[in-house]
Amino acid sequence: MPCYYFHYQRGRDQLVEDVIGSECDDLEQAEMEARSVAFDILRDELGKGEVSIARCLEIEDERGEVVLYLPFWASPSTLGPLKVFAANLTF
Repeated sequence: MPCYYFHYQRGRDQLVEDVIGSECDDLEQAEMEARSVAFDILRDELGKGEVSIARCLEIEDERGEVVLYLPFWASPSTLGPLKVFAANLTF
């Protein structure tokens, strides 16, 4: 099973590299995992009051190629029930 790495870009200056990775059947499953990771990140950061910061997950395959970018964000208007906007989809 292929391994994918989910690197977290927070704003312009912070990159948190995933050095462990996750096994996924294919890119589609990796994208679903990335959406779940994005939701968890926003839930944690919104709980700390950190809003309106551009964020992105870079999904990298085993060869070191970035195969998908997943931008996501939150704004004060999304602070009622938690809504995560990722790749133009609302969860």
